Amino acid sequence: MWTGRIYRQQQHPPLHVLLLKTGLRISELCGLTVSDLDFENKLINVDHQLLRNKEVGYYIETPKTKSGVRQVPMSEETYQTLQKVVAERKNVQPIVIDGYKDFVFLNQKGYPITGAYYTSTFGNLVKKYNKSHEGLGPVEGGHSLHHRSWVILISTSRWTCTPMRHWKV
Repeated sequence: MWTGRIYRQQQHPPLHVLLLKTGLRISELCGLTVSDLDFENKLINVDHQLLRNKEVGYYIETPKTKSGVRQVPMSEETYQTLQKVVAERKNVQPIVIDGYKDFVFLNQKGYPITGAYYTSTFGNLVKKYNKSHEGLGPVEGGHSLHHRSWVILISTSRWTCTPMRHWKV
């Protein structure tokens, strides 16, 4: 599932897969808790995002827009990836952030990762990839992955866009 020398070197390759397969924003993905994952119905419940800043530390907010509160279907690859991530979490810390606990994606110390952490990690991956694949054109990083995933999801006919630009399954 996660192949390639550069890709395997990254600590969180499932994040890259899940961002592309689900269209979630990085803060929504980082905020996922085990209770947000409905493995029986293969759905991801999105109603919050995890953020962090120096003054406040970790905190939870609602999604960026009203249509951001949604259920996202899991493809088979997404389903398998999330099951693997949950099963392999290590050093899980008993942290509660604004009533949310049991976060899916953790750093090496067992605390939830945030968008800033991911942006740094993904930025390094993009630099390594672009350096080793010169001549193929640069790969974009960061927030553009969120938008790129919508192109992929629409082109595979899993998703459509309503006239109001709300994404629907």
